[in-house]
Amino acid sequence: MRTRYRIAAAGVLSVLGAFVAYVLHAPAEQNDSVAGSASRDSAQQTRPPPVAKAHVAALKPSANPEPLRRIPARKMEPRRGRITFPDGEFVEVSFKPVKRPAIARPKALADAYEEFRRLAESGDASASWGLHRWLSQCNHAFADEASLERAVERLNREHVVTSPARADIKVESVANVQMTEVAMRQAFEWCRGITPQQRAEAPYWLELSVASGELFALQAEADEMRRSSPEHYLELMNKLWRDHGDVSALSSLAVLHRRGISGAGPDYRMVYAYQLAHFKLMESAYAGSVYPSHRNMLQAMEDSLATTASYLTPEQTAEAAALGIRLLADNKNCCTASQFGTVY
Repeated sequence: MRTRYRIAAAGVLSVLGAFVAYVLHAPAEQNDSVAGSASRDSAQQTRPPPVAKAHVAALKPSANPEPLRRIPARKMEPRRGRITFPDGEFVEVSFKPVKRPAIARPKALADAYEEFRRLAESGDASASWGLHRWLSQCNHAFADEASLERAVERLNREHVVTSPARADIKVESVANVQMTEVAMRQAFEWCRGITPQQRAEAPYWLELSVASGELFALQAEADEMRRSSPEHYLELMNKLWRDHGDVSALSSLAVLHRRGISGAGPDYRMVYAYQLAHFKLMESAYAGSVYPSHRNMLQAMEDSLATTASYLTPEQTAEAAALGIRLLADNKNCCTASQFGTVY
């Protein structure tokens, strides 16, 4: 448990991202699985001890805030590589690293908010993306201490996670209850001093960041459209691939074509084409990896390709493979992915 608290203390919202975001966003069947597993052990469970507030005391806004910190520049040139297909055909592509926002997360958001705002309004994409991301996270934190304490009390009494921005989630595991309390308190302290009006500005900063071409903002904009507007989501995913060579868009496009576009049935040719392009890029990144997780991922992708091919005739599969090759060969912006490196 000491290790888990150390992880929580390393970043205010990293635990919210790793755990609270999990319990707030996880599919119902995952939550049911967690609850079912925990309920089987409920006879051995006791009410968790209170979390020491020392874990979060250092996160309050400072009277003498530290200056905004930028991550030291790290450059990495794209590398050229050849992707070979089973029939012997090959494509020369450029493997491009992802450019990450260069402004470090402050110890407390209120300490740096005005500086972030000034930079964002002057066109700094890292600042506008940071404001969107962190204000969005603050929307999951309680704005006043009384609400936080009521939520913590209910968490420990009923094992229910309460969030200002999400429906309640039942969590049976004592360990998860303890981690959640740490994360809730840390989130509250890190967002202390951020007003409701400032929290409501998160969509504005996303819009500004999208206008600047920040890749992570473009991905977030697309994700917001995933459920509300599938057609717009498809358009944005196509744009991410076409204009930015975003490799992560390929798997999303495969899923969209499997579900069917605009009420049509699945288009397994296009599913296969996007899956093949994605697999060959990941194979280029991980083929020599010694990590079992990488090998397992590649095997799972191959298995998925085989499943998709089972819906196609051999002639259709060959046609789909040709489409996959063209996806790589015709995209002058291909290919950007974190698997190819990270720069600031």
